[in-house]
Amino acid sequence: MMNGYGDDIFMVKSMREDIEFVMFDKEETLIPWSSLVPLKLNFFAWCDGLDRIAFKGNLHRRGVSVSFECDVCDVAVESVDHLLIRCKKLIHAIVLSIL
Repeated sequence: MMNGYGDDIFMVKSMREDIEFVMFDKEETLIPWSSLVPLKLNFFAWCDGLDRIAFKGNLHRRGVSVSFECDVCDVAVESVDHLLIRCKKLIHAIVLSIL
């Protein structure tokens, strides 16, 4: 695959720009990436912004037959927001494992 610079070198940045060009109108703002953040976190945030993370809530909305409750707390719908910020049992377990 050629990058946007005419080379035969694969670059994540050029692939992201190609995908965004196809998926978004030209008027929409492209998803910003930060060189200060590790690439995996940039990619995760990009996928989350596109609602492409395969958490149970997303899978359930797409018609995949799964229970959509969080496996940790069995209370809320499993989502990025819930698992990273709101699931008190998971956060408690992570803090205890660090200490």
